Amino acid sequence: MSRLTSFLHHLALALDQRDITLSHSEKGIKTAIGPDDVRLEIGEARRREKHTPTPAESKKHDGHERRREIARRRGQWLSYESFWPEYDYIYSGKLSLEIQNWADGARKRWSVIRAWNPCLSRWPMAFCSQLAFDKTRREEREAEERRRKHMALRRELQKTPEREANRLSFLRQLAEHQKEAPDLRRTIAKATEFLSQASSEYLRMIAWAEQRLAHLEAQNRLEVLTSNLGSKTSSPTQMTCTILRVIRRRQEILE
Repeated sequence: MSRLTSFLHHLALALDQRDITLSHSEKGIKTAIGPDDVRLEIGEARRREKHTPTPAESKKHDGHERRREIARRRGQWLSYESFWPEYDYIYSGKLSLEIQNWADGARKRWSVIRAWNPCLSRWPMAFCSQLAFDKTRREEREAEERRRKHMALRRELQKTPEREANRLSFLRQLAEHQKEAPDLRRTIAKATEFLSQASSEYLRMIAWAEQRLAHLEAQNRLEVLTSNLGSKTSSPTQMTCTILRVIRRRQEILE
């Protein structure tokens, strides 16, 4: 532990000379310059060897095997148990330093020898290269994001003339309906004074006029306006409010 502490202390001093900070986060040890950081992992080399049971472990194993044999003779079943690991891992005391971030062609792993002072001049250079790579990659992502937002804005602006044209056409049609309905209502009222003398063709014309008036009046209902606007504009709620204000204003004028 003291060796690791000493190593981190000297590494932090070497990095500080290049304005690289060394800190610890939830993801582990990291070096950073500004918003860009490189994660590090310090490990210890180890080797794997087949485990040789100790006398105590062998005694437990033999006792369990005898109980299994007794259980088998009685027609019972006793599960197998292991009393030692398959392998032993022996740590060598040799530290290793590894950069977790990816950079094509860059060295990522070093062995930390006991005399690490000569290495302290090379590792900061490796971190600088990695941080420069990450900075370039981040700036490319940010530029791509700006380009994407710019293109999205341009596409939205291109939709505006078409949307405004649809709204204007809808308003004009609604205004025509608002103008036609009162005239048609007065015409029907006047025409009904002559129903007693009217021919069948005249009656059919009055019936058609009444159907036309009902259609025009239906266009002013909120649910019909919202449905029509939903197929013509991208903001039916806002447009509906505008239409209703126009209708109320026109009704006030007619009254």
